[in-house]
Amino acid sequence: MPFGDYRPTTLARLRKNGDSDRFRSMLKSKDELLRLADSIADRSFRFGHIERLSIRGRTTFCWTNVADALVARCLKVNLAQTFGVRPSDRHTVLTNFLPVLTEECQKTIFRFDIRRFFESANRTSVMDRLERDPSVADVNVWLTRQYLDAAAQLGTSGLPRGLSPSAILAELLLRDVDNAIRRVQGVYYYDRYVDDGVVALSNSEDEAIDQIRGIIRSHALVLNREKSAKVKGTETCLEGELAFLGYRMSGTYKSSGFCRMSHARFKRLFRRVDLSFYRYSKDSNLGLLRSRLLFLTSNIRLEGRFRSGSICSGIYFSNRHLSEDDPEDLRLLDRHLRHVIFSPVAVHTRAATPLTRQQQRALAAISFSRGFLIKRFQRFPSSQLVEIRKAWR
Repeated sequence: MPFGDYRPTTLARLRKNGDSDRFRSMLKSKDELLRLADSIADRSFRFGHIERLSIRGRTTFCWTNVADALVARCLKVNLAQTFGVRPSDRHTVLTNFLPVLTEECQKTIFRFDIRRFFESANRTSVMDRLERDPSVADVNVWLTRQYLDAAAQLGTSGLPRGLSPSAILAELLLRDVDNAIRRVQGVYYYDRYVDDGVVALSNSEDEAIDQIRGIIRSHALVLNREKSAKVKGTETCLEGELAFLGYRMSGTYKSSGFCRMSHARFKRLFRRVDLSFYRYSKDSNLGLLRSRLLFLTSNIRLEGRFRSGSICSGIYFSNRHLSEDDPEDLRLLDRHLRHVIFSPVAVHTRAATPLTRQQQRALAAISFSRGFLIKRFQRFPSSQLVEIRKAWR
């Protein structure tokens, strides 16, 4: 039977930890859920309450209406169950890929990135894919069309980044790409995280890589040449540097520094240390400075967005694949942090209330390496997290 259940009882079960009070209130209101279910049944429901945001220079979107967000959540669940789609996660992709990369054999690794994937996804192809599949319930086809029509009214192309159905629809579109790449002669390993893919070839034939590029082009997608690269591997080492999912791998497989932070990730942490002290120079808020440094050097549990109820993120969980037990990148960050704390010309010395020697020593006890090694956790109220992140915008 097709997955297309939008009854009030089904909608009420879609509660997650971290939902807003307004969201929880609606889930408890039988009358509101009944009206929403009826509007879907009689095809009068329309998506339309969407806000445009900018995060790290990318346009993203969020729902401003609880009913829209709830129907979108249910649509995502129904499509995921219909197609058995479950988007991959970085940790799983890297856990599977690193043993292949360090295998003692001759190989060629081709890493590719699809430029502006969500924005370049073809909405007509999405609808064609759903309409020709008899396993998709009619109501899911209809709601997906409403969803894409709402996206079109925003004046944006492709799939709206940040809205839950887009992730499932994107994975569905790329299934044909994935299957075609795996059939290319010479490919013995392939995996992908959203728009970042990696291929291991048993030979270095350019013909195989040309075929992969052709497959991507045939689906109206464009490779990001700046983030795509070919690296050869021998029985003992990589002959070049490979950047993938926040890491850079190079040199001898068994060396302590084989897998390090990507330059972008390292620079981001480096700069956030500087910005934390810059903000202190403006507001002299020592408690908030300490919280920002603890946030950067420790780990937190993210609640409410995941089936398990929470996941872990932070200095260890975002860098767990680093090769060393005490990674050099973290020691360099600690060195920079101490330099900023004790430098007589650092930006924080211009604060209305300069740091005392005792306060400097207390801040110097905060460490990237220690937070990584002991997997230290910190708790921050949601309101404090908002204040912490303001320094880095």
